[in-house]
Amino acid sequence: MPELASPERVETLSDQVYAELRKAVLAGAFVPGQRMTIRGLAAEMKVSATPAREALNRLVAEGGLEYGPGKTVRVPAITAAKLDEIYLVRVPLEGTAAELGAARLGSRGIAKLEAFVERHAAALDRGDFRASLRENQGFHFTLYGAAERPLLMQVVEAMWLRIGPMMHLLYPTFEANRSGLRNHLAAIEAVRAGDGAALRRIVEKDLLEGRATMLRALAGQAPGNLGDAA
Repeated sequence: MPELASPERVETLSDQVYAELRKAVLAGAFVPGQRMTIRGLAAEMKVSATPAREALNRLVAEGGLEYGPGKTVRVPAITAAKLDEIYLVRVPLEGTAAELGAARLGSRGIAKLEAFVERHAAALDRGDFRASLRENQGFHFTLYGAAERPLLMQVVEAMWLRIGPMMHLLYPTFEANRSGLRNHLAAIEAVRAGDGAALRRIVEKDLLEGRATMLRALAGQAPGNLGDAA
């Protein structure tokens, strides 16, 4: 094979739309069953149909979205079985990522985590659940990103693409009593103490408590799958 020159990477408009849409799915900006159209996304982001279509198709390929009836794309519906499987992967994976990243965060990392907690609390105070989900995701990804394990982070993000829309099930129960914030404050103390094993336990506890809240909320939905009738 002849030697091939690597082309310079230039971010296209499609890349930008995809990045913004993916960020929104990760942060729980959409709910299960919510439908999107190419035209609607293009209008929302003030772009033409082509980058909107390409962004939606890329997220379908990643499992964050799925094709719906007609020309729509939708956020996948939830089942208890799907939730269980996602957490089967998330708990050990994110616990490992947190433990590996603990020693690498340093004072700047701790300050960043504290800022996420402050904004998260402020969002809860004003009842802005979407903003609190965004801050929650930022907190977790700061912990995991410090591990500097790109492949591990890639799998973590793949799971969050599937779990992001389900995070709405944490309201009002889990976040109203500030369980997540208490876990995050405990996580910061573990980082400050340099105790990676303790951080792992706290993160896993946080995830399992969230899972329990989601399953209880899901059990109250009819016909048992959130998003099927959306």
